[in-house]
Amino acid sequence: ANLYTNIANIQATGDLEVTFTLTQPNPFFLFDLSDNHALVVKADTQDFTKFNGTGPFKVVSYSPEDRILMEANQDYFVDGQPKLAGLEVIFFNDQTAMVDALESGDVDLTMAFSTDLYLRLKDVSGITTLETPTNMFDVVRLRSDRAPGNDPRVIQAMKLALDRQAVHQLVMPGFGEIGRDSPIGPMYTQYFEALDLPARDVAKARELLAEAGYPDGLKLDLHTPDTGNRPQLAVVLKDQWAEAGIDVNVMVEPESVYYGDNGWMDVDLGITGWGSRPYPQFYLDMMLACDAEWNESHFCDSEFDQYVKTAGTTMDEKARAEAYLAIQRLLLDRGPIIIPYFYTQVGAISDKFQGFEFKAFSGRSDVRNVSLVED
Repeated sequence: ANLYTNIANIQATGDLEVTFTLTQPNPFFLFDLSDNHALVVKADTQDFTKFNGTGPFKVVSYSPEDRILMEANQDYFVDGQPKLAGLEVIFFNDQTAMVDALESGDVDLTMAFSTDLYLRLKDVSGITTLETPTNMFDVVRLRSDRAPGNDPRVIQAMKLALDRQAVHQLVMPGFGEIGRDSPIGPMYTQYFEALDLPARDVAKARELLAEAGYPDGLKLDLHTPDTGNRPQLAVVLKDQWAEAGIDVNVMVEPESVYYGDNGWMDVDLGITGWGSRPYPQFYLDMMLACDAEWNESHFCDSEFDQYVKTAGTTMDEKARAEAYLAIQRLLLDRGPIIIPYFYTQVGAISDKFQGFEFKAFSGRSDVRNVSLVED
């Protein structure tokens, strides 16, 4: 909803033209319109569970937690697409089982799984592995609106207790880039690599915890989905934090549990995966501004919000770049988040198929031109 509160009016101003009137400038508005959470539906739609869009496939049946069956849309507006007669999308509760299904031939395509499983597939006959750089990241966040996270010394201690190079290499060896605790990553021109990460200082971390009222250390539950590299990251964090007196109980949960009933928005400490976007403003507006829809850290900082507003409304590129730099400095200094890396998106597909276009946000990969390879 936050993406579209800026829209004052929408009008069809021609057979093939729509005019949007905004309440304030937005240099990224076209990106907002194409966000993966957005749907274009008929104006008089009442039941939004029944899609009436114009995509290349139509849903035949949907079984929650099992599968979706789809058939080609014969009225699709691009001639010759899609090339497949249909798709069957199967939901897996376990990413190892998903990769096993690809190896056995039960499925033809898998995406978005852990690095170790990807490396396992590299030399498997009949399978092509896929990878692409992204701005996807796992964010480790501490709730900042209640104890212990409402004392900034706690998150600073957690940051100082980490060896960033070791975290990256242990979780994602040879893949991705080290993060600097801001969602503005190296895929963006606004990324400022010159910002120095704090060197590991376990003694200083213990000192900060004591000053914050935890001289005997701190105990927290660390919630994480069971997907991607997040369980591995949780274990690495647990081991490194333990040396500074931060004792975390790792709670690995199915994604349906982690996100169910918005539980992820309530826990004190969690790891959440964020998908790649073509521009950085999305993350600031949706996860970190005071009124952000998915402000899981419950962060609220008036100075930060002013920088976010400037970056998201100014048409002056220099002023926008300065605002993004200030945002990165502020988050590294006092933000309630740790972004240890930006990762490489991985996938794998059976050699029986051709024409697949793999995207940084795997769910937006293009299957319209996929077809069987002719013998």
